[in-house]
Amino acid sequence: MNHVQQGTVFTGKWTRQSFKIAKCLGEGANGAVYLAYSQHGYGALKFCQQASDAALEWNILEQVSQVQTSFPRPILIDDWETASGTTYFYVMEWVSGKPLDKSVQQLDASFYYQAVEQIALGLSALHGAGMAFCDIKPQNILVALGSVASGAARNTLSVRFVDVGGVTAFGRSVRQFTPISDRAFWDLGSRRAEPGYDLCGLSLSLLLSEKGVSPGLYQMSPEERQKHLKKVIRNYPYPELGRVLERTLDGKITDTQTFLSEWRSAGTARPSVKRKTSGQRQFRGGPRTQRQFAGQQGSQHSASVYAAQTAASPRQTGHHSDWTEWVMWISLVAAALTTGAAWATFLGWRP
Repeated sequence: MNHVQQGTVFTGKWTRQSFKIAKCLGEGANGAVYLAYSQHGYGALKFCQQASDAALEWNILEQVSQVQTSFPRPILIDDWETASGTTYFYVMEWVSGKPLDKSVQQLDASFYYQAVEQIALGLSALHGAGMAFCDIKPQNILVALGSVASGAARNTLSVRFVDVGGVTAFGRSVRQFTPISDRAFWDLGSRRAEPGYDLCGLSLSLLLSEKGVSPGLYQMSPEERQKHLKKVIRNYPYPELGRVLERTLDGKITDTQTFLSEWRSAGTARPSVKRKTSGQRQFRGGPRTQRQFAGQQGSQHSASVYAAQTAASPRQTGHHSDWTEWVMWISLVAAALTTGAAWATFLGWRP
C-alpha cells in the first residue's frame, strides 16, 4: 500500500477501534510499521500487503510471546476498509530504543558485554521453542539505555527484538533475510533455520556494526568477502570476545548454550579496548571490575557516583598525630593508675 500520512485517523473493520498515525517507524519487504495511538495507548501498527502475511506474522508473534519476552507483545489484528480496497494490519507493543549498530559506540565494555548476553539469552528462549529468528540484522535489535535513581544512581540497559517476519521453524529454508547478516552470503554455511544460523547472523551484525559495511561488499566474491571479514575481526575492539565471534563464524559454536558459556568465560578477562569514540559519550555500566564485566550480580554505579565515592574516601598516605591522640593516651594511663590504687587498697597493701 502507499505511504500513510502522519495524522491519518481510521477505524478498524472488526474491532471498531480508532487509530491515529503518529509517524513511520520503518519499512520492510512485506509491509511498513507505524507508531499509532488508540485506546490501548501507543503501539506499533504494521500494515501488510496480503491477509496471509498479516495472519502468519500475528500467529508467530503470539507463539513467541508465550515463550519469551524479547519480542513485542501482540495487541490486536484487524482490517482497514478504504476506497481502494482492504488493508490488513496488526498492532503490537511499541518497543523503544536504538538499533544495535547505532548503539554500540555508546556502550562501554561492561554494557557491551551485557547487551550481547541479553541477545543470546533471547535467542536461547526462541530456540528452545524450535524456532530461529533468521533476519537478525542490527535494525531488528533495539537497545534502550536509561538510568534509575533508587538508592544509588545506576544506569540500565535492555535489549528487545522487533520484526517477526523472518522467524522460521527449525529445519526449514530461511524465507526472510538480510545479506550482510546471512551466512550463506558470506559462504559460511547454508540458508537453513537453525541455532547456528542465528548465531552467525548475530556475530556478523556485531562485527559489522563496529566499522560499517564496505561500499563494494556486494560486488566482492565470497573469498574476497571472507578476507574483508578477517580484517574486521582483527580490528574488533575486544579481542577476547572477538575470538568467540570468530569461532562462531567458523562453525565451532553452533548452539546458544555454548555461545553463552564461551562469551562469559571471555568476559572474565579485562578487554583490550581499541575503540575510538570520536568524542561521543559512552554509556557506562559502572566501574569495569572483572566481577561486573562477567555479568555477575552487583550494584552498578554510574561513573560520576563512583568518582564521588572515591573522592569521599581518600587513601591514607601517612600517619599524622594531633592533640586528641595525646589526650587519649593520658586518659588511659590515668585510668590504669587509678585502677591499680584501688586494688592495692582492697588487698590491704600499704607503701
